[in-house]
Amino acid sequence: MLEESNVIKGRRVTGYEKYLKSGIFTREVVEIDGNLITSQGPATAYPFAFALIEAANIDTSELRQRLMYTFANAWRP
Repeated sequence: MLEESNVIKGRRVTGYEKYLKSGIFTREVVEIDGNLITSQGPATAYPFAFALIEAANIDTSELRQRLMYTFANAWRP
């Protein structure tokens, strides 16, 4: 959908590379390019959710701690 609507043209994205031809593909867990936030796929639901919440200027540090998300050096933008 992002490819067909020309939303990602020339922007940094991550996910399924074969579907993101016009974007600048990275292998990051979550890629943030301005107001566009993409993630690699279903296995990255937590990092993607945290990125969305933080984009709304909400501090996620307490939630990360309560979920023990920082326990194993988890992804952080």
